[in-house]
Parts: sequence; structure tokens; C-alpha cells
Amino acid sequence: MALGASLLDLMGHRKAGLIAIVGAGGKTSLLFALAETLGSDDLVVTTTTHLRDPRSEVSRRFSGLLLEPALARPRAEAAPLLSRLRGRGRGGPAVSGPLIVAADRASAEDKLIGIDPSWGAAFLDCWEMVLVEADGARGLPIKAPAAHEPVIPACATLVIGVVGLASLGKPADAATVHRPELFFPLVACPLGAPIEARHLVALVESPDGLFKGTPPSAQRCVLFNQEDVAPAGAAASLARELARSRVNGTRFFVGSLRAGLLRSLVFAAPPSRSEARIRLAGVNA
Repeated sequence: MALGASLLDLMGHRKAGLIAIVGAGGKTSLLFALAETLGSDDLVVTTTTHLRDPRSEVSRRFSGLLLEPALARPRAEAAPLLSRLRGRGRGGPAVSGPLIVAADRASAEDKLIGIDPSWGAAFLDCWEMVLVEADGARGLPIKAPAAHEPVIPACATLVIGVVGLASLGKPADAATVHRPELFFPLVACPLGAPIEARHLVALVESPDGLFKGTPPSAQRCVLFNQEDVAPAGAAASLARELARSRVNGTRFFVGSLRAGLLRSLVFAAPPSRSEARIRLAGVNA
């Protein structure tokens, strides 16, 4: 399946709402890939944490950058600011590529400073689709969230959790894991031990893991990215572990954004006890 079609499938073919991207191992790549796939003028890209300044990355395609320091603070009824946002959103001038909105620029780190999550609903009044990078991982393939992470707006309609498969087989240390001291108690992977598929699934399952702080009304989707640099058989190992897990209501995809290939990850969940009894009775009948 072509990358564009796969990304639309990943989003559930939605063309409106707020999509928050969390985790590690390709969040920013996914953010801009989604924006390019949607190709809508009624779309904005932002962050509630930090985002590398796209002006320093020649591969990033965007139509403009709007910095509003007031966005770093909890939302207030700032009529002039909302008017300026609406002027760049619905009914505003036609643009090619997504507009990026942030609070400011941290010049020392070459990063954009994110907006307060309370502005999410206001953004939905200005744009049909809002894409938010809502987590940070310092460029590492996997992470465990701290107490203040991730930063997901309460109005999010879809939360996509990204997990980097480049972490598989690597030791659980600071060279691979963002916040390794939190990773061990979360997924039962001792510091320095090789990271396995079961640890990635545990990260998805844990209420304090990948989807920590996700609004109850938001749908969930996992992207296991970086398959092109993962050990052979990574997808099959993940499918086996997911089949043993109790993950419900979440869709899974695997592939490589860099290679332009994504696909749905299919696995057979174990039968419930009642289903097992019915099947056994059918066999014994």
C-alpha cells in the first residue's frame, strides 16, 4: 500500500479533529507526513512540548511559521490573538503546505516552544485539522513518560503512539531510551538488559506508558516505526506478544516512514474464558 493511503488508514480517514502524536522514534517525521498527505489549506501543525525549528531542516515543507508568545500560557479570552489565528485559518489566505504555529523559539536549542494544551479547542475553531506533537524524546527510539508527559490537549480525537523498532535488541540505557530509569519499572526491563518485543507491548499496555493522559473519548493507534533498521522478524514477534496481551480498542501499524512503507499489524487475540468454554463444548459435543 502506498504511504499516503496507509497514513489515511492510520488516521481512520478522518479529515477533521485534533490528532496528538506521542512516544518516540519518528513523531516529527509522522507529523509532517500526515500534513503532506492531507494536503489541506485548513490544517495547522503545532506542538505542546518542543519541535525542532523547521527552518533549519531543508526537508521540511511548510507554508509559514507564526510565533505567538501568549500561546505558552493557559488560554484566555484574547480576542486580538484569536482574530489573528482565524485570519491564518478558516477563511484566511490560501496557502500551500501546512502553517506551523508555536509560542516562541528557543534559539539556544534551535527548537520551537510549544503552546499550552488549553489552546487546542481554540485551534479547532480556526482549522479543520490540528496536528500536535505532544511529547518529547530527544531523538531516541523509545521513551518512558515523566510525570508531566505527554502533554495531550483534552479535545484530542485521535492519539497516535509512536514506538521506534530501532530499540529492539539494544540495551535499555540512556543511549537508546529517553528516561531509562522510568522504563525499567514500567515494562520490567532491567537497566542494560536487551529490549524485547514484550517490553514494547508492555509500554503500550501500561496506563502510565505510551498512552498516559489520553482523553477517554480519543481513539488510539500505535505505529511501530523504523522496521527498516529493526532485527529480522520484529513484526512477527510483536504480533505474537500482542496476541498474548490484553490490549483493546487500539489499532496497530508497522513499517518505516523513511522507507515509505506502512501496513496494518494483524494478530489474533486469545479467546476469552467464555469463548474458550464454548469452543471446548463444541469440540466435545
